[in-house]
Amino acid sequence: MIKLGILILMLRNLHSPLPAETVDYRTWYASAKNTFNRGKSTYEAILKEVQEREDECIIRHQRDSSPSQISNSTGHGDTETGSFTCLNQLQQTDSKSTYDIDDDVAEISNASWQQRVLAEGGCWQYVLKQVNALDIDKCDVKGEVSRSLIALAKTKCHFIRSGRAFPLAHHGCLLNPTAIDEKKLGIFTEKYETNPCRENYYNNECEKLKAEIVAQCTNPLIMSESAFQMYHADLNHIDDICFYLQSGEWNRRTEVNINRLGEAAIKLINSQQIIESFLKKVQKSQDENIQKANKLTTWMDSLRDDVHDVFNILEIITSYQRKIFGM
Repeated sequence: MIKLGILILMLRNLHSPLPAETVDYRTWYASAKNTFNRGKSTYEAILKEVQEREDECIIRHQRDSSPSQISNSTGHGDTETGSFTCLNQLQQTDSKSTYDIDDDVAEISNASWQQRVLAEGGCWQYVLKQVNALDIDKCDVKGEVSRSLIALAKTKCHFIRSGRAFPLAHHGCLLNPTAIDEKKLGIFTEKYETNPCRENYYNNECEKLKAEIVAQCTNPLIMSESAFQMYHADLNHIDDICFYLQSGEWNRRTEVNINRLGEAAIKLINSQQIIESFLKKVQKSQDENIQKANKLTTWMDSLRDDVHDVFNILEIITSYQRKIFGM
């Protein structure tokens, strides 16, 4: 399955303009394989980060709560659906109902353990959710701004853990475009009457807004060089994840199409067998009709001969009668 995904990536790359020199198959394969493996490794690392925050939440919750309070909070999170019981329960019971990716990192570093765990876990959950929602048909430049926002969120998750400063929301670094209200829209140079990302996350107006957010976040006046370097590395990681998820989805689609082709082939074979059976019945019926026609022809020939004999006899009788009456 992995090899199929790698080959799909290679075929996808072959649609791009090729260099003048002869393409080395091994070079293409090695490049695609590395991209696939990096994407898989980074995706698993994000899952691991969320799971570690979930485990930390469970341990601290067990330490500070009665058995009845933690009975529904133990166990590993569902990494397939992004559901982590302890973190979700903490979000519901905390005074701040849900984690906001645009919270100030400085405020989180001085918060209680619940808020810190909620912030770290919520941040990684947000990244995981956004990664799983990637438009895998736009792993090229068309989806770059969306991946850039995820990369910025991933960088912020690391900064929350270390307590380092990250560009603030009032600077225009708002990593969740769909949550921006009309008041915050005034931060940006483009004038928006309503949030275009709430209707369609991939329309042209939303793409402009996301691009401006990325520009605001990465402005050298508000983002440090080290933060930018980490963001740039995370962006490469998100690009790799997109191709990894894309190959998996294309594997799934290929398998579905192969199954459909198999089903269609079986139906075609069954239809052919039905047609062959029908043709055999038609042939048998035709043979029987031919035999009946032959018998009918033979009978008609025999009947014609008999009628001819009758006429001959009648002529003889008539001839005798003439002779008798002539005497």
